[in-house]
Amino acid sequence: LNTPMSVTDIEDISGADSLENSYATSMSGDDEEPTLLSEHPDGPVSGVGSGRYLNPFPALNRSATRPCTGLTYTSGRWVKREEMLPRYQSYGEILGCCQRGYEELHGAGAQRPETKYVWESDSCDLHEWSEELFCKALRGRNIMMAGDSLNDHWHASLYYLLGGTKDIYRKEGTTRGKRACATHPICAKYYPKPLKLYFLTNQLLEEQRRVNRNYKWWKHIHQYPILILNAGSWMRDPADETREVSDDEYYRHMDKALMIVRRQNFTGTLIWRTTYQGHPYCWKHTEPMTEEHKAEDFPRVPPYLRYRWWAIPQRNNYTVNLWRQAGAHILDVRRITNLMPLGHLGQNHPKFKERNVTDCLHYCSPGPVYDTWSTLLMNLLAGNIDG
Repeated sequence: LNTPMSVTDIEDISGADSLENSYATSMSGDDEEPTLLSEHPDGPVSGVGSGRYLNPFPALNRSATRPCTGLTYTSGRWVKREEMLPRYQSYGEILGCCQRGYEELHGAGAQRPETKYVWESDSCDLHEWSEELFCKALRGRNIMMAGDSLNDHWHASLYYLLGGTKDIYRKEGTTRGKRACATHPICAKYYPKPLKLYFLTNQLLEEQRRVNRNYKWWKHIHQYPILILNAGSWMRDPADETREVSDDEYYRHMDKALMIVRRQNFTGTLIWRTTYQGHPYCWKHTEPMTEEHKAEDFPRVPPYLRYRWWAIPQRNNYTVNLWRQAGAHILDVRRITNLMPLGHLGQNHPKFKERNVTDCLHYCSPGPVYDTWSTLLMNLLAGNIDG
């Protein structure tokens, strides 16, 4: 691999990315850039010792018979439970579009079929979602997520799973006129003061701020003892979407992201979430898949050609190796998500009727995917997944 990319001339708005309800920051100013420890021309940055960023607490609730060691939780299938109900209300123009579209066809209050599915491992016993267990597994720690729009949607779904009721996208987002994510209070029932959930968008975990697109995620990580990162599905330059970000360029971004985390002397629990491939023509699916798509299954025609979903397994391999060597947890959602083509925004996308925009990568909420990621995160923090 080549050495990490140099900083480009990108407009920086001083002070525009400060935290809402923030703690005191140890950074000296908005224009400060992290100094890289070193450059690594021969591949991923190697770790400095096993377990550097692992959860420091003993297991809180580990299955006595079949705990999830290694990646055993990824072996299994999606199972439909007819009695299952959504765990929270559908909110928002984007995350709530599937429910609105389904109700137009089936009447107010109709339940979407995909919300009846749960992931069942055939190799270990996963604890089902419990707000109480999740909150207690945090051990009083705040959470920050950073990365692409998939982590953004996940953090919103987690907020709703934990009892949140605001349509947080009315005032938040990455477009002009909207502020960055505010810190959301969570788990108030279990602690003297609510804990905090926070998200910042940065599709490639770059160090620069790009106007209305990327925020300086690294400035705030010292305030959050649990840090969840992801990047991988974004294939275009955030500043110029006509330009493709090659895999080698992506790998350099990931090397640099790890060096930034180290330069900030982050000492908390770090979790890298793998990414997944979308499902071409997702609205044609009526049930979960039993096998993942192969590279040749992805259309090489617009709009799918520019998505390059066939390249995601290689990106996953690189980042899993990178962050595991660094001592981080790996939350592997790849296979689980690849087998669930139901619940995408699809033709329910708000811009479908006007511009024929479809989305077979992002999912609606509530739904099986993001809620399952939260369940897996709960199992990891509680010690039932080794990660």
